[in-house]
Amino acid sequence: MPATSDMTPRSSLGDRLRLRADEVYTLPELREAVQKHRRDGITQAADFTLRDHRYLMRPQENWSKLAWNLDRKYFIDCLDKVVEIRNDPMHSPPTTLTRLSMTPSRVSSKCSGRPIPDNDLARRESRP
Repeated sequence: MPATSDMTPRSSLGDRLRLRADEVYTLPELREAVQKHRRDGITQAADFTLRDHRYLMRPQENWSKLAWNLDRKYFIDCLDKVVEIRNDPMHSPPTTLTRLSMTPSRVSSKCSGRPIPDNDLARRESRP
């Protein structure tokens, strides 16, 4: 998806990260963040995976360019958890997934260590 500078709502975390990366990083900075064999294929942040953003944001100098009032380590740790959760169903046979694997509670607990109750799920689980 091409990045734009308007305030059009983005459909995903990846889209939002790509938009911001295109706004603040140069092409050489983007290329430096990915594996050497992929660098020539990077022409804009739209070529990034979620995991690529972790490597891009890891250096304090790069993080500072984002001008976000967030804790860098916490954000990157949460991004790692999102990547892990996203990759679980994408790289696992459907028979190994449980219906709990994609609940908001799982995402929250991966990031904060404290699950947020999923009231709808809790009601279904408590039924005989």
